[in-house]
Formats: sequence, structure tokens, C-alpha cells
Amino acid sequence: MLRKPADVGFDTANNHILVADTGNHLIRLYDADSLTQVAAIGTVGHPGRDNRHLDQPLSVALNETAGQIYVADGGNRRIQIFDAKTFAHIASLETAGTEAIFDPAANRILVADPARMRVESYDASRFTRLSQIGTTGRPGNDANHFAAPAALAFDPAAKTILVADGFPNDRVQIFEATELRFLSTLGNTAEGSISNNLAFSPGGIAVDPAHGQVFVSDPDNERVLVYAAVPYIIVLAATAREDGIVHAALGSATAFAVSSINVGASGKLVATLDTGDATLPLTATICQTGPESVCLAPPARSVSLAYPTGATPTFSVFVTASAAITLNPSASSLFVRFVDDAGKVRGSVSVAVEAG
Repeated sequence: MLRKPADVGFDTANNHILVADTGNHLIRLYDADSLTQVAAIGTVGHPGRDNRHLDQPLSVALNETAGQIYVADGGNRRIQIFDAKTFAHIASLETAGTEAIFDPAANRILVADPARMRVESYDASRFTRLSQIGTTGRPGNDANHFAAPAALAFDPAAKTILVADGFPNDRVQIFEATELRFLSTLGNTAEGSISNNLAFSPGGIAVDPAHGQVFVSDPDNERVLVYAAVPYIIVLAATAREDGIVHAALGSATAFAVSSINVGASGKLVATLDTGDATLPLTATICQTGPESVCLAPPARSVSLAYPTGATPTFSVFVTASAAITLNPSASSLFVRFVDDAGKVRGSVSVAVEAG
């Protein structure tokens, strides 16, 4: 009989369902077809510190590349690693954590450690510590800190890591999976509520890459939130003098280049141009460019395109001023924004403009 099962994993290679049976101090393995138990890791009802025992296992996950099982052994404050076929013990990571997952983009193990407000990174082959996200023992709500990072997920389509960061941040942080660079946030930091736009103290998190969806359990509100995975465009602009300023000529076009990469989900976007809240005496057009930096179509006020994950389209923007423009980046800038069908900006860049 199960006692307070806390997590479930699936081993496609061996056709096993894995259950973290926390109250019984076991990882139970079931045949995925018959749903009968075929094995167990640990000793039922007997917690222990040696490698044959577990103490309140909190989560279980698979590294199917290496054929390994990761167990967050809560009572022993460690991560245990076992062979997925023989269930023999392979290694221990002596770090407390509520969940460990495999990041195949960089061959590493990531460990969520809410008590220390960090996510640790370990080499998945050598089991040596590499780095961490967050500052140990120092909570915060910016991109470099967590409050309570309790759960993790890897999105194979977008190649991102998602971190459920609980109270009081109440959000999911998204990081690029190779360099662990911060990308974006689901939810509004420190504004937990019943709104469908965020999770209040998010619990577990899972990704459905086939349908482009992210599932976040929200236990305080007794629900599961479903987010659509979206494009996330990183954009850079290169001006002629490499100073971030378009020195526009009066009556003739001055160009600058834009490069981009989609590190999020695939989607359809429109590259648009605007001057923000300012009205400037200029006209601007944009075109997508090919390998020779030649426009693929005549420049226009916007460009629509499909943006697959990992795509790196480039663009040229042409600016013509009809009167003098004083250099003042806070009031005289041109924005390139990538907007989806819902009107949401999925990436942007700006350059200052002067003319005359």
C-alpha cells in the first residue's frame, strides 16, 4: 500500500512507471502495461542512510540517455543515482534538494534546493558540481535570485529549463538550457492571486512538448494552470558606427542591421517598427535579409514570418529623416518589436536616432 506518494516518473526504455512512495521510504517500479509492481528501491517501512535504503524520497526522475534514475532522498538530504535496469547504486550527490532532473542540452543534473534558494548544476557523467542559479541563502525576486525553487522541468522543444519558484515570488522562471541564461517569467513576482496569469506558490511543473504546453500545479488554489509555450526572441541591432545610434541623413535612407534567434517555442510573428510614445519626423521600413544581406522582399512597415525554435533570421531597417532630430535616447528612439497574433511582444530591440 502506498503512503503519501509524492512523485511519478516514466522510463520508456524499460517500460516502467516509477513512484516515489515517500511514507514507505521506497521508489516503486511498475510494469507500464500490467501496472503490477516489478521492483523497488529501498526497504519498505525502514528508512536508512546506506545506499540500500532511502528516507522519505521526495521525487524521482529519469536520465534516459545514460539509463539512470535520480531520487531526491529528502530525509537524508542527498540525491541518489541508480541504474535504471539493475537498480544498483551508482553515485550520491551530497546536496539537499526536492527534485533532480537531467538537462540533456548540457549533460548535467539540475537540483532544486528551495531551502537554500538555489538550483545547483552537476556534471551528469562525473557527478561533480559545476555551478548554480540563485544566491545561496539570499532570497530575491530578480532574475538572479529565487525565493523557493522547488520543482524543475526541461522543455525539449524550446530547449529551456523551467523553475517553479514559490512563495513569495509565485512564478515560473525560464532559462536557456545550455548556458542557463535567464529568458522570461510565467506569473507576476510577489503578486500571488487567483488570476489565471500566474500560480500562487507553484508546486510541480511539467512540459508537454507535443502540444506546446506547460502545466503548473497550484495547490493553494486547488487547480493546475496550463500555459501555451510561446516564442522568445533575442534581438540585437548593429548600426553603422557600432554605437547604437542611427545617424540618419535628411531625405535619404540610412540602414542598420538586426539579428535574432528564437529560443522559445515555434510561432508566427510580425516584425514591426515604432517610435514608442514619441512622434519623430522619420519614416522607417524593414525587410528580412538572406545570406548576402540582401532583402528577400521589398522593405515595408512590417514583416510577417514563421519563427521555428532555433531560427536565426536577419533583417535590415531603413530610416529616412525629414527634419532634424536631436540625439536623446529617452525620447528619440526607433523600436523593432516581434509581436504575436495576440499582440504580445515576444522580443524587441531599440536604437537611438539623430538627424540633421
